[in-house]
Amino acid sequence: MPRAGVDIVVVVDINMGRVSHWKLKTIKQALMTVIDKFGPNDRFSIVWFKGSVPHTMKLTFTSNKGKEIAKVMINELDGTHDNNTIAALREGFEILRGRGAEEAYNHVGCILFVSNGDGMAALKTEISSEFPVHAIGVQKHHDPEVMKYIADKTCGTYSFLDEDDSCIHEAFKLFTTGITSVAARFIQITLAAHEGITISSIESGGYKNLVGSDKQTGVIDIDNMYAGEQKNFIVYLSVGEGNKKLLTIGGQYRSFDASKRLADKDVFILRPLSECSPDKLGIHHEVAAERMRIWLMKGFSVMVEMQHPMCGEGPR
Repeated sequence: MPRAGVDIVVVVDINMGRVSHWKLKTIKQALMTVIDKFGPNDRFSIVWFKGSVPHTMKLTFTSNKGKEIAKVMINELDGTHDNNTIAALREGFEILRGRGAEEAYNHVGCILFVSNGDGMAALKTEISSEFPVHAIGVQKHHDPEVMKYIADKTCGTYSFLDEDDSCIHEAFKLFTTGITSVAARFIQITLAAHEGITISSIESGGYKNLVGSDKQTGVIDIDNMYAGEQKNFIVYLSVGEGNKKLLTIGGQYRSFDASKRLADKDVFILRPLSECSPDKLGIHHEVAAERMRIWLMKGFSVMVEMQHPMCGEGPR
Protein backbone atom coordinates (compact mmCIF):
# COMPACT_ATOMS: atom_id res chain seq x y z
CA MET A 1 0.00 0.00 0.00
CA PRO A 2 1.45 3.42 -0.96
CA ARG A 3 2.27 5.69 1.97
CA ALA A 4 3.81 9.05 2.73
CA GLY A 5 7.57 9.22 3.09
CA VAL A 6 9.04 9.47 6.59
CA ASP A 7 11.72 11.87 7.82
CA ILE A 8 13.03 10.45 11.10
CA VAL A 9 15.66 12.10 13.26
CA VAL A 10 17.13 9.75 15.87
CA VAL A 11 18.41 11.71 18.86
CA VAL A 12 20.66 9.65 21.14
CA ASP A 13 21.31 11.02 24.63
CA ILE A 14 23.24 8.22 26.33
CA ASN A 15 25.44 8.71 29.39
CA MET A 16 28.05 5.94 29.31
CA GLY A 17 28.48 6.23 33.06
CA ARG A 18 25.00 4.71 33.39
CA VAL A 19 24.98 2.06 30.68
CA SER A 20 27.34 -0.72 29.58
CA HIS A 21 29.10 -0.77 26.22
CA TRP A 22 27.20 -3.98 25.51
CA LYS A 23 23.87 -2.18 25.97
CA LEU A 24 24.97 0.61 23.64
CA LYS A 25 25.94 -2.03 21.08
CA THR A 26 22.45 -3.56 21.36
CA ILE A 27 20.87 -0.14 20.77
CA LYS A 28 23.06 0.33 17.69
CA GLN A 29 21.93 -3.05 16.32
CA ALA A 30 18.29 -2.12 16.92
CA LEU A 31 18.77 1.19 15.08
CA MET A 32 20.21 -0.68 12.10
CA THR A 33 17.10 -2.86 12.08
CA VAL A 34 15.01 0.32 11.95
CA ILE A 35 16.95 1.54 8.92
CA ASP A 36 16.45 -1.78 7.11
CA LYS A 37 12.67 -1.36 7.43
CA PHE A 38 12.63 1.99 5.62
CA GLY A 39 12.04 2.39 1.90
CA PRO A 40 13.86 4.53 -0.69
CA ASN A 41 11.39 7.43 -0.19
CA ASP A 42 12.15 7.66 3.55
CA ARG A 43 14.96 9.72 5.06
CA PHE A 44 17.09 9.19 8.15
CA SER A 45 19.17 11.48 10.33
CA ILE A 46 20.97 10.97 13.63
CA VAL A 47 22.14 13.35 16.37
CA TRP A 48 24.33 12.68 19.39
CA PHE A 49 26.66 14.70 21.56
CA LYS A 50 30.24 14.04 22.55
CA GLY A 51 30.77 16.41 25.43
CA SER A 52 29.22 19.66 24.25
CA VAL A 53 29.94 19.01 20.56
CA PRO A 54 26.99 17.80 18.46
CA HIS A 55 27.55 15.08 15.86
CA THR A 56 24.88 15.04 13.17
CA MET A 57 24.09 13.32 9.92
CA LYS A 58 21.86 15.27 7.52
CA LEU A 59 18.58 13.77 6.34
CA THR A 60 19.57 11.06 3.88
CA PHE A 61 17.30 8.95 1.66
CA THR A 62 17.40 5.31 2.73
CA SER A 63 18.33 3.87 -0.62
CA ASN A 64 20.80 0.99 -0.47
CA LYS A 65 23.68 3.47 -0.49
CA GLY A 66 21.93 5.74 2.01
CA LYS A 67 21.43 2.82 4.39
CA GLU A 68 25.13 2.00 4.23
CA ILE A 69 26.01 5.61 5.09
CA ALA A 70 23.56 5.61 7.99
CA LYS A 71 24.93 2.35 9.39
CA VAL A 72 28.49 3.67 9.28
CA MET A 73 27.30 6.71 11.25
CA ILE A 74 25.55 4.49 13.79
CA ASN A 75 28.70 2.39 14.25
CA GLU A 76 30.56 5.59 15.10
CA LEU A 77 27.95 6.44 17.72
CA ASP A 78 29.55 6.91 21.09
CA GLY A 79 28.07 7.85 24.42
CA THR A 80 29.14 10.79 26.53
CA HIS A 81 29.76 11.16 30.23
CA ASP A 82 26.86 13.53 30.68
CA ASN A 83 23.32 13.89 29.35
CA ASN A 84 22.43 16.86 27.20
CA THR A 85 18.69 16.42 26.76
CA ILE A 86 17.63 19.95 25.82
CA ALA A 87 20.51 20.64 23.42
CA ALA A 88 20.08 17.24 21.76
CA LEU A 89 16.36 17.76 21.18
CA ARG A 90 16.99 21.27 19.91
CA GLU A 91 19.36 19.89 17.27
CA GLY A 92 16.72 17.36 16.21
CA PHE A 93 14.04 20.02 15.85
CA GLU A 94 16.36 22.21 13.79
CA ILE A 95 17.04 19.41 11.31
CA LEU A 96 13.32 18.95 10.66
CA ARG A 97 12.70 22.70 10.52
CA GLY A 98 15.43 23.02 7.91
CA ARG A 99 13.42 21.09 5.32
CA GLY A 100 11.93 22.85 2.32
CA ALA A 101 8.17 23.43 2.15
CA GLU A 102 7.63 20.62 -0.38
CA GLU A 103 9.80 18.20 1.61
CA ALA A 104 7.84 18.90 4.78
CA TYR A 105 4.54 18.52 2.93
CA ASN A 106 5.41 15.16 1.42
CA HIS A 107 7.23 13.59 4.37
CA VAL A 108 6.06 12.81 7.91
CA GLY A 109 8.59 14.35 10.30
CA CYS A 110 9.27 12.90 13.76
CA ILE A 111 11.98 12.42 16.36
CA LEU A 112 13.00 9.16 18.04
CA PHE A 113 14.59 10.22 21.34
CA VAL A 114 16.65 7.53 23.11
CA SER A 115 17.94 8.56 26.53
CA ASN A 116 19.06 7.26 29.90
CA GLY A 117 19.30 10.69 31.55
CA ASP A 118 17.24 12.34 34.23
CA GLY A 119 17.15 15.64 32.31
CA MET A 120 15.20 17.44 35.04
CA ALA A 121 15.91 20.76 33.32
CA ALA A 122 13.48 19.67 30.59
CA LEU A 123 10.64 20.03 33.09
CA LYS A 124 11.55 23.70 33.48
CA THR A 125 11.32 24.43 29.77
CA GLU A 126 8.57 24.78 27.21
CA ILE A 127 8.87 22.00 24.63
CA SER A 128 7.83 22.77 21.05
CA SER A 129 4.91 20.69 19.79
CA GLU A 130 5.94 21.18 16.17
CA PHE A 131 7.01 17.55 15.70
CA PRO A 132 6.09 14.42 17.68
CA VAL A 133 8.85 13.05 19.88
CA HIS A 134 8.72 9.30 20.49
CA ALA A 135 10.73 8.97 23.69
CA ILE A 136 12.39 5.71 24.73
CA GLY A 137 13.92 5.57 28.21
CA VAL A 138 16.87 3.21 28.61
CA GLN A 139 16.95 1.07 31.76
CA LYS A 140 16.18 2.25 35.28
CA HIS A 141 18.46 5.28 35.15
CA HIS A 142 16.19 7.44 32.99
CA ASP A 143 13.54 9.67 34.55
CA PRO A 144 10.06 8.55 33.38
CA GLU A 145 8.53 11.87 34.45
CA VAL A 146 10.82 13.76 32.08
CA MET A 147 10.31 11.36 29.16
CA LYS A 148 6.54 11.36 29.53
CA TYR A 149 6.51 15.15 29.79
CA ILE A 150 8.40 15.41 26.48
CA ALA A 151 6.09 12.87 24.79
CA ASP A 152 2.89 14.51 26.06
CA LYS A 153 3.98 18.02 25.06
CA THR A 154 4.69 16.88 21.49
CA CYS A 155 1.80 14.42 21.02
CA GLY A 156 4.38 11.65 20.86
CA THR A 157 4.76 8.42 22.82
CA TYR A 158 6.82 7.19 25.77
CA SER A 159 8.13 3.69 26.40
CA PHE A 160 11.04 2.26 28.33
CA LEU A 161 13.60 -0.50 27.90
CA ASP A 162 14.51 -2.89 30.69
CA GLU A 163 17.51 -5.20 30.98
CA ASP A 164 16.17 -7.68 28.39
CA ASP A 165 17.94 -7.09 25.07
CA SER A 166 15.06 -8.63 23.11
CA CYS A 167 12.78 -5.87 24.45
CA ILE A 168 15.05 -3.26 22.87
CA HIS A 169 14.63 -4.77 19.41
CA GLU A 170 10.88 -5.17 19.95
CA ALA A 171 10.45 -1.53 21.03
CA PHE A 172 12.26 -0.24 17.96
CA LYS A 173 10.29 -2.61 15.73
CA LEU A 174 6.98 -1.34 17.12
CA PHE A 175 8.08 2.25 16.56
CA THR A 176 9.03 1.54 12.94
CA THR A 177 5.75 -0.26 12.25
CA GLY A 178 3.79 2.68 13.61
CA ILE A 179 5.61 5.52 11.89
CA THR A 180 5.50 3.76 8.50
CA SER A 181 1.73 3.21 8.68
CA VAL A 182 0.60 6.84 8.56
CA ALA A 183 -2.68 6.77 6.62
CA ALA A 184 -3.75 10.43 6.79
CA ARG A 185 -2.02 13.78 7.23
CA PHE A 186 -3.06 17.38 7.86
CA ILE A 187 -6.43 16.30 9.23
CA GLN A 188 -8.83 19.11 10.06
CA ILE A 189 -12.13 18.37 11.78
CA THR A 190 -14.75 21.11 11.41
CA LEU A 191 -17.68 21.74 13.74
CA ALA A 192 -20.73 23.86 12.90
CA ALA A 193 -23.33 24.49 15.61
CA HIS A 194 -27.01 24.66 14.71
CA GLU A 195 -29.47 27.37 15.68
CA GLY A 196 -29.81 27.75 19.43
CA ILE A 197 -26.51 25.93 20.09
CA THR A 198 -23.14 27.44 21.03
CA ILE A 199 -19.74 25.78 21.37
CA SER A 200 -18.29 26.51 24.81
CA SER A 201 -14.92 24.76 24.50
CA ILE A 202 -13.08 21.81 22.95
CA GLU A 203 -10.89 19.30 24.79
CA SER A 204 -8.46 17.90 22.22
CA GLY A 205 -5.47 16.78 24.25
CA GLY A 206 -2.31 18.28 22.80
CA TYR A 207 -3.87 18.91 19.39
CA LYS A 208 -4.61 22.45 18.27
CA ASN A 209 -8.21 23.58 18.38
CA LEU A 210 -10.03 26.84 17.84
CA VAL A 211 -13.55 28.00 18.69
CA GLY A 212 -14.89 30.84 16.53
CA SER A 213 -15.58 34.21 18.14
CA ASP A 214 -19.30 33.70 17.52
CA LYS A 215 -19.17 30.30 19.29
CA GLN A 216 -20.85 28.76 16.24
CA THR A 217 -17.84 27.06 14.66
CA GLY A 218 -14.81 25.11 15.76
CA VAL A 219 -11.85 23.23 14.27
CA ILE A 220 -9.44 20.55 15.49
CA ASP A 221 -6.11 20.06 13.68
CA ILE A 222 -4.22 16.74 13.73
CA ASP A 223 -0.88 16.30 12.00
CA ASN A 224 -0.94 12.55 11.33
CA MET A 225 -3.09 9.49 11.95
CA TYR A 226 -2.06 5.86 11.62
CA ALA A 227 -4.03 3.09 9.94
CA GLY A 228 -6.69 1.83 12.36
CA GLU A 229 -6.04 4.63 14.88
CA GLN A 230 -8.92 6.23 16.76
CA LYS A 231 -8.87 9.57 18.59
CA ASN A 232 -11.38 10.92 21.09
CA PHE A 233 -12.27 14.56 21.66
CA ILE A 234 -14.87 16.25 23.85
CA VAL A 235 -16.88 19.27 22.69
CA TYR A 236 -18.76 21.23 25.35
CA LEU A 237 -22.01 22.79 24.13
CA SER A 238 -24.62 25.16 25.47
CA VAL A 239 -27.94 23.69 24.34
CA GLY A 240 -31.24 25.54 24.38
CA GLU A 241 -34.35 23.80 25.66
CA GLY A 242 -36.05 21.68 23.04
CA ASN A 243 -33.13 21.60 20.59
CA LYS A 244 -32.44 18.20 19.06
CA LYS A 245 -30.00 18.95 16.23
CA LEU A 246 -26.66 19.95 17.73
CA LEU A 247 -23.73 19.92 15.32
CA THR A 248 -22.63 19.19 11.80
CA ILE A 249 -19.20 17.55 11.78
CA GLY A 250 -17.06 17.55 8.65
CA GLY A 251 -13.42 17.82 7.70
CA GLN A 252 -10.63 17.14 5.29
CA TYR A 253 -7.31 15.32 5.16
CA ARG A 254 -4.51 14.36 2.82
CA SER A 255 -3.85 10.75 1.90
CA PHE A 256 -0.72 9.52 0.13
CA ASP A 257 -1.61 11.09 -3.21
CA ALA A 258 -4.61 13.41 -2.84
CA SER A 259 -6.58 15.72 -0.57
CA LYS A 260 -9.97 14.36 0.46
CA ARG A 261 -13.04 15.66 2.25
CA LEU A 262 -14.97 13.89 4.97
CA ALA A 263 -18.71 13.55 4.48
CA ASP A 264 -20.70 15.84 6.78
CA LYS A 265 -22.46 14.14 9.66
CA ASP A 266 -25.15 15.61 11.89
CA VAL A 267 -25.20 15.03 15.64
CA PHE A 268 -28.57 14.84 17.37
CA ILE A 269 -29.71 14.56 20.95
CA LEU A 270 -32.58 12.20 21.68
CA ARG A 271 -35.22 13.98 23.71
CA PRO A 272 -37.38 11.43 25.60
CA LEU A 273 -41.14 11.80 25.33
CA SER A 274 -41.54 11.12 29.04
CA GLU A 275 -39.44 11.70 32.14
CA CYS A 276 -36.39 9.39 32.42
CA SER A 277 -35.50 7.32 35.44
CA PRO A 278 -32.24 8.36 37.20
CA ASP A 279 -30.36 5.28 35.95
CA LYS A 280 -30.97 6.36 32.34
CA LEU A 281 -29.63 9.87 32.90
CA GLY A 282 -26.05 8.74 33.58
CA ILE A 283 -23.17 9.89 31.39
CA HIS A 284 -22.10 7.48 28.63
CA HIS A 285 -19.20 5.29 29.80
CA GLU A 286 -16.92 6.29 26.90
CA VAL A 287 -17.47 9.99 27.59
CA ALA A 288 -16.92 9.42 31.31
CA ALA A 289 -13.64 7.60 30.59
CA GLU A 290 -12.40 10.40 28.33
CA ARG A 291 -13.31 13.07 30.88
CA MET A 292 -11.44 11.15 33.56
CA ARG A 293 -8.39 10.83 31.30
CA ILE A 294 -8.42 14.60 30.68
CA TRP A 295 -8.82 15.29 34.39
CA LEU A 296 -5.86 13.07 35.24
CA MET A 297 -3.68 14.65 32.55
CA LYS A 298 -4.47 18.15 33.79
CA GLY A 299 -3.75 17.09 37.35
CA PHE A 300 -0.39 15.66 36.32
CA SER A 301 0.48 18.88 34.45
CA VAL A 302 -0.41 21.00 37.47
CA MET A 303 1.82 18.88 39.72
CA VAL A 304 4.72 19.22 37.28
CA GLU A 305 4.17 23.00 37.09
CA MET A 306 4.18 23.29 40.88
CA GLN A 307 7.32 21.20 41.32
CA HIS A 308 9.23 22.59 38.34
CA PRO A 309 8.07 26.12 37.37
CA MET A 310 9.01 27.11 33.83
CA CYS A 311 12.26 29.03 33.62
CA GLY A 312 14.46 29.23 30.58
CA GLU A 313 14.43 28.31 26.94
CA GLY A 314 13.56 24.83 25.77
CA PRO A 315 14.06 23.04 22.46
CA ARG A 316 11.87 25.11 20.16
